[in-house]
Amino acid sequence: MQSWTHCQASATTRPQASVPSARSKPVAAIIGSLFRLLCMFPGSEPRVRRQPSDPKMWNSRFRPELRQTAQELRSQGHTYILVKGHMRLPTWFVAGMELGKTAGFQVSSMQEREAWSSAGELSDVAIKRTAKTLELGNDLAIGIALAVDPSADVLAYLRDQKISAKKYVCISPEKGASNQAIGSAAEARGWAYKTRDAIRLLASKYKPDMIHLFLAGPHSAMLLLGHLWDRMPSTQTYEDLGPGKGYAPSYLIPG
Repeated sequence: MQSWTHCQASATTRPQASVPSARSKPVAAIIGSLFRLLCMFPGSEPRVRRQPSDPKMWNSRFRPELRQTAQELRSQGHTYILVKGHMRLPTWFVAGMELGKTAGFQVSSMQEREAWSSAGELSDVAIKRTAKTLELGNDLAIGIALAVDPSADVLAYLRDQKISAKKYVCISPEKGASNQAIGSAAEARGWAYKTRDAIRLLASKYKPDMIHLFLAGPHSAMLLLGHLWDRMPSTQTYEDLGPGKGYAPSYLIPG
């Protein structure tokens, strides 16, 4: 049976990887500093720590460190990775991307009390696409609506900031966004594949210079979507700044 390597990041400790032995006794191995979140993200408590003090850190420091972590795990022979920690949704997404399927990894994370893994059978999850014409440029804006539909806030932000988007498309489960929209790991895997394929079709249809990606859903689902993110245009992810506060660019993923 394949064991899983644990990759952990938190606000107060250095990340560690632990490899379960046959007796499930973890052997800790320091894999390098991923984030020192407490000092880099101002705020008195976790829910308000949404941006680093220097926004350039998303791409100048955080993403290179995620990539380095993936390289170190691979060099140690670990390809089944259990991701743990306290991170914003764009970081879960990019962690999944750096630990991508095409790179030979499998990823998993705990959602409530269940492990949502990229390995396993798929359950069909019907999705729907709701499009809005913007004609602000040649890019494509995508809203991922799982737990909640972010469309009203995203559209206001796109217009206010004059983001160069031709279309905005919200992708949600056919039954609507809610905390119960995805009920199992198999449904999460099915949703991730179907959503990835839908975005590929949209990119093929509209041929955008860039995708602007807004995420609203369980962290484990975002990890799985990032894990499948390949053959896409350049992608700009965004951090939700809180109710009524809009968004801010975070990771930029070259196409």
